[in-house]
Formats: sequence, C-alpha cells, structure tokens
Amino acid sequence: MSGSVASGADPRPRNAKRNESPFQVPLVCALQSELMKRKLLRYVVLPLAALLLIGQFIRPARTNPPVDPKRTVDAYTSVPPEVRAIFQRSCFDCHSNQTRWPWYSNVAPASWLVVSDVNEARGLMNFSEWDKRAGRRSGPEFGQICERLQERDMPLFYYLWLHPRARPSSTDVEAICSWTDAAQKNWTQGHQ
Repeated sequence: MSGSVASGADPRPRNAKRNESPFQVPLVCALQSELMKRKLLRYVVLPLAALLLIGQFIRPARTNPPVDPKRTVDAYTSVPPEVRAIFQRSCFDCHSNQTRWPWYSNVAPASWLVVSDVNEARGLMNFSEWDKRAGRRSGPEFGQICERLQERDMPLFYYLWLHPRARPSSTDVEAICSWTDAAQKNWTQGHQ
C-alpha cells in the first residue's frame, strides 16, 4: 500500500497538531495583524506625531511691514477701483504687506510653506513697495502681471484650493491686462 493512507491513519501532515482546530489559522493571522498594527503605531505614527508636535515650536516670522502710501503702486500709477479690488482679492495676500494670515499659517508644517511663499512673492513683486520695481532701469514690468494671469500661473493652484474666491475670472484678467498695457505706456512716456 505504498502512497495510500492506511485506514485509521491521520491524513494531516506530520507537523500538524492533533488538537488544532480550523479556527486557529485565522487566529494566528489576526494576532500577526495586531502585532503589525502595534509596530506601525510605535515606529511610524508616534514618531510622526512627536515631530509634528515639536514642529509647532519652530515658527517662522509672519510679518506685515507698515505700508507707506508713498511707496505703493497707487503712488506711481493710477489703479482703477475695479482693478484694485481684483488685486486685493487675488494678489494682496502674497504680493503686498497687507497679508491676511489664515488660521493654518499658525500650524506647522503648513506655516513654513505659507510664510516661505509670501516672502518669495513679496520679493518678486510687492504692491506695497512698488518703488523698488519703479526704480529699476527698465521700470516696472506691468506686462508680467498680465502674462502670469493669462497663463493661469497666478494665483498658485494650491492657494486656490483653499481660497476659491481668489480665482480671477476671464473678465478680471481682461481688466488687469488693459490696465497693465495703459500703465506701461504711461510709465514709458513719462520716463523717456
């Protein structure tokens, strides 16, 4: 009787225990899963939570320097009220010294990104310190404002996720581009 099971012989493999029930295998898997959850909690979740907590004590400076009316865009060119309203709604939070700091700018790591973006934006173009742009040999690049809006590079897409009202409409873009064309012509004529 080679290869056949003798009557009364146990058909289970030799390493299987006689008292093992069919429910013990899922129980072992459940215990292993519970062990994995504990390891995940201990080695991933708790260290990340600790880093986030420590990060709350590393706060970048959120500044709004005083606005000197003699240095603003309004001191150098005429800005129609409708264009100014678009700038205030869509641009001033990053490109002026009149930033409205949202609640999440107090929570790391979002605070680091927000402060960094505002500082970078102010360095590139600041409506509150327009004299820096006007003092350049080539003068202020009004056309860049129009181009960035037409290409939908500004406002930044992730800013718009949290501030959907800041998205300029096509009418807004047309109004700003008309203003930038006129302002560039006026500036060029006045500085020839």
